[in-house]
Formats: sequence, C-alpha cells, structure tokens
Amino acid sequence: MLLVYQAYLGVAEQEDLWKIAAERGRRAGKLTEFSRARFSAGSVSRNDTLNAVEDLRDALRRAAALPRDFDFSIAPPEDLPQAEPDIESALAGMPDRRPEVQEARDQVVDAEFAVRIAKSLQLPSLLGVVSYEATGFGARSGGAFRPRNPSLIFGFRSQYGLNATQLFAQRRSAEILLGIRKRNLQLLEDDLVREVRRAYRRLDALRRNHEIAVENRRVAELQAQVAQLRFEKGLSDNFNVVDAENLLNSARLLELDSRFSILL
Repeated sequence: MLLVYQAYLGVAEQEDLWKIAAERGRRAGKLTEFSRARFSAGSVSRNDTLNAVEDLRDALRRAAALPRDFDFSIAPPEDLPQAEPDIESALAGMPDRRPEVQEARDQVVDAEFAVRIAKSLQLPSLLGVVSYEATGFGARSGGAFRPRNPSLIFGFRSQYGLNATQLFAQRRSAEILLGIRKRNLQLLEDDLVREVRRAYRRLDALRRNHEIAVENRRVAELQAQVAQLRFEKGLSDNFNVVDAENLLNSARLLELDSRFSILL
C-alpha cells in the first residue's frame, strides 16, 4: 500500500512540475527575442519532466498491478492533512499493526516451544502400564479360552538416557535462541517507536518549511507582477522580468516539493 501511495504522489508531483514548466514556457514566449532563448530552455525542461511523468506512471501501474498499457488519470491531492493524532495515540498499539512484529513474536513463541521440548527430553520418562492377565486350560481347545484367575495389573515404567550432556546442550541451545529472538523482538519494537518519533519530528520541520515556502511564493508572485507591469510601461527591460520569473519558478518548485513531502 505504501509503495502504491508513493508512486501515486510521484506521478502527481511530476504532473504539477510539468504544468509549471509549461506555464513558464508560455510566459517566456511572450517576451522579447532575448526571452526566446529562455523559452527553448523551458521546452527542454518540459520534455524531461514529461518523460519523468511517464516513468512514474509505469511505476504506478506496476505497484498497483495494472496492465502495462493501462491508461488512467489521477486526481492530485488538493489539501494537506489538517491534523495528525498525537504521538502517544500513534504509538499505542502500533506494534500490533506491523507485520514484521507479528512475525518476530511468532518466532519467539516457536522458540519457547523448543525450550519446553528440550527440557522435557532431559527429564526421565515415566510411563503408566496397564495389563490384563488370565490363565486357562482344558481338555479341549475351547476350554482353554475360558479364563481362570484373571488379574488387572497397573504399574509405572521409567526410562532415562545415559547421554545427559547432549540433552543439556540441546536445552541450552534452545534457551540461547529464545533469548536472541526476545532481544530481536524488543529491539524491533524500540526501532519502530524511534521511527514514528523521527517521522513526527520530520513532519513538524516540513510544516515549518512549507509555511516559509508559501510565503516566499506569495512574495515572488508579487515581484513578478510588478516586474511585468514595469516592463509593459517601459520602466525597465525584460531582464528584470526574466529574473522575477526565475525566482517565481524556484519558489513554486520549493512550495510543491515541501507540500508533497508533507503528504508522504
């Protein structure tokens, strides 16, 4: 599921990048002959971005088990998540939802059974024996089958192997393996807790970066509008417009990258 979501976000981000490159090319096409060189550079960028879109669409088809030539379109995420659960709620029951933890727990259970078996092999075996005995005799064969003096015998039988060293070694080996698997389970659960906490810290930093990126984009849009108006009124040359457009493009790319990083 995570792989599919990553591929989906990759396609959405690259499609937005392609739109930004196409829009930049259209704006550059409206400038003077100097700007047409910039327009050619924008066309190369659009082609590279379009190729990246197709590559990611192939990755999404593979991750979602779609046919290799399946045609589709996606609706990119419009809004950022408003809030996440607090970190303690996220950590509560988290190991129960992770398959690698379940597998590690099963391995611990298997090792515990192996220890029990090894301990039981060290103990002397004790068997309960129940037997029924009767004697019979007669002048004919049929008379011999009539039981006389029947008796029911109940007893115990014990057995213990002479090679106790091997049994002790098997028990210690099983106990060591159990200890290793318990430590691995504990380490895995601790690592998952660290992973969640690290993700929350990274998310908090990404949100702050996104706020800065949104403000930078707003300022860059205003600067581009002012540069375009000054150029149209003959108050400045198109170099200022090109510089402002480049700054706006960088701000839009930064805002786009921070937004999709938060989504992921």
